[in-house]
Amino acid sequence: MSQRKKKAPKRGRPALPEGESKSVFALRLNVAEKAAIEAAAERQSKPLAQWAREALLLAAALAKETGL
Repeated sequence: MSQRKKKAPKRGRPALPEGESKSVFALRLNVAEKAAIEAAAERQSKPLAQWAREALLLAAALAKETGL
């Protein structure tokens, strides 16, 4: 019988602590909508994902305040 070698630990980023995992939010946009969002992010010198996250969170806070 041959002895099996132990597998080396997987490389990569360590798992995030419980409750800190991230999820993906996909959104379908037409070309004009995406261009408008990219332009807004560029005007504020922010990466697209950061700008979109902040804009969505601001919209959610405003909706909560106004009861929408």
